[in-house]
Amino acid sequence: MKDYCSDFSDYLVNKKVVSANTLESYIRDVGHFLSFVDESGLDNPSAVDSDFMNTYVAKLMESKKSNATITRNVASIRCFYQYLIISNQSDSNPAKAIKLEKTVKKLPQILTGKEICLRSRTHRNRRAAGTRQCWNCCMLPESGLPNWLI
Repeated sequence: MKDYCSDFSDYLVNKKVVSANTLESYIRDVGHFLSFVDESGLDNPSAVDSDFMNTYVAKLMESKKSNATITRNVASIRCFYQYLIISNQSDSNPAKAIKLEKTVKKLPQILTGKEICLRSRTHRNRRAAGTRQCWNCCMLPESGLPNWLI
């Protein structure tokens, strides 16, 4: 199979202007996908259809990848197919049809009033400067307030 990754890498660096981490992740994800395409007996990625994409996503799920990793993989492949369409190497983007459930974001843990009182008691016997420093470094970040308010 043709080496698509180097051309795709050039596209990401020169046209999309992505960060080094994004570049590394996208190239790795597309490399895994192209290996799967090759192992499946397809000669090039333009032969892939939405059923094949569903099979690939199912394989990722079976290998116990997190939802965030699967979502990033699909985003990488979508971008790869955008590149193929722009460079006239494919007519369609089979990854566009993939619908994944949104990843659940964890809420920050916020101290309760009781926890604040317990923590402040442990610092009550310190000098005023030490107590203030404790509040600034330990208590306020755990309070759940946004950084710009602290």
